[in-house]
Amino acid sequence: MKLFLIIFTFLAAIVNTSAEQIDNKSIFERANQLYINKDYAGAVQEYEKLIDNGFESFEIYFNLGNSYYRLRKTSDAIYFYEKAKKLKPEDKDIRFNLNVANLRVVDKFKTVPKFFLSEWYGNMVNGFSSDTWALWTVISLWVAMILFVAFLFVWSLKLKKSIFAIASLFLIVFLLSLVFTFNRIKIENTADEAIIFSTSVYVKSSPDDKSTDLFILHEGTKVKIKDKIGEWLEITLPNGNVGWIPADNIKII
Repeated sequence: MKLFLIIFTFLAAIVNTSAEQIDNKSIFERANQLYINKDYAGAVQEYEKLIDNGFESFEIYFNLGNSYYRLRKTSDAIYFYEKAKKLKPEDKDIRFNLNVANLRVVDKFKTVPKFFLSEWYGNMVNGFSSDTWALWTVISLWVAMILFVAFLFVWSLKLKKSIFAIASLFLIVFLLSLVFTFNRIKIENTADEAIIFSTSVYVKSSPDDKSTDLFILHEGTKVKIKDKIGEWLEITLPNGNVGWIPADNIKII
């Protein structure tokens, strides 16, 4: 009897999961059709149903960004483009649409120059998703192993040197890819960036309404979160400016 209950529960779980997948697929298709029909508000409702169901993908976030952009809701559009880019940073369409949406943002900042090695490292880590870097890790390791095995069975000294050099190169690629994978996973799971959703907000010198106004930010601006005290967040901007804003003015990516 116990065995029957276990089997029944297992099969019921499978059926339930399959039903949810079919339902999510139909919602996604309906949302896409609404977008094609230019019913952007309706598309937003359907895409957000998927998120409420716990379904996450860069396609959903990207399509939500497109829908909100058409509705001229800049903060929402940028927010979902950023979430899509976080899952698939190498996608050119996401990057292009995000850049276009950012043209609507009032605030423009010059980025503080970084040391060239630091900038190179950041570009490499953020160049691909963790899944892509993980794939590179696996492929480079297998190639390196195959080449090292081949090295053992080749008698030509010249060929041995060539195989060893190529195998060593792939081993280096493996180690770098492994490091990039772990760092990319950390970035994807770290909630330290946010989008301003208020029309405008004064950035304060300290976490206090009565403190000095340092500067003003507008909707759609992306900030980095440094610290939190109560309902206040310490933020930093690409130009290095730092200040405090109430947490209810932003939405964490």
